[in-house]
Amino acid sequence: MRKISLKYKFLHNIDGLKKSFFFLFLYALLLFITNCKKTSTTATFDTSYYPLKIKSWIIYDVTSVKFEKDFVGQMIYYDSSHYQLKEIIDTTYIDYSGRLNYRIERYTKDSTNNSWQIKDVWSTTMSDYTALKNEENITYVKIKFPVEKNKTWNGNLYNSMDAQNYKITTLDVTETINSNLFQNALTVTQTNTLNAIQKFYSFEKYAKNIGLIKKYIFNIYDVTYASTTDPIENRMKRAEKYTQEIISWGQE
Repeated sequence: MRKISLKYKFLHNIDGLKKSFFFLFLYALLLFITNCKKTSTTATFDTSYYPLKIKSWIIYDVTSVKFEKDFVGQMIYYDSSHYQLKEIIDTTYIDYSGRLNYRIERYTKDSTNNSWQIKDVWSTTMSDYTALKNEENITYVKIKFPVEKNKTWNGNLYNSMDAQNYKITTLDVTETINSNLFQNALTVTQTNTLNAIQKFYSFEKYAKNIGLIKKYIFNIYDVTYASTTDPIENRMKRAEKYTQEIISWGQE
């Protein structure tokens, strides 16, 4: 009986050790997974292409033209304008979801001699390493971080419009705009659609530690005739072009 009791006790201790090692293994696994999650959620990415600084400002030169051909084929320019645009990050506020937002005041003037006049107010925020900008009450996903060439995302993710595929088409390249040299710039192509009767093309360029340096839109809505060989620019009947290029920048 003594031998049987010792054997039982020995086997019982072995089973206890197995259970202890098993639970210790589970605890270590859970700890590893938890640390991995913390690392992934707290990782920091370079967001310098979309800097958000209070009282920082950028002045742009803007040209907006809408045109169409009349019944004799003469191109008519209408709703044409050329002006300067100033965007300044004025202050911050907390929105309904608890996110920190930056209030952007936008001013315009016709020439360098006129005074700035308030045009409208937009806002922007950084959420989950995503740069969001609210323009005329429509929120767009401007950039997804970390930035990588050929990276794509839905620019209309947070609005009611159809999905629009945004893509980083250039990264860390040199750009010259209005005699300003930018050593590190990227391009986000927002639309790039072409067929026999329509063309939709737009992009935005961003520079490190500055932000948006150029915005370009060129849309052809209608043509005089359909063709697969003649360039659509030679056949456009109704179109619009918008160019917004940086002139200067700074911080008050």
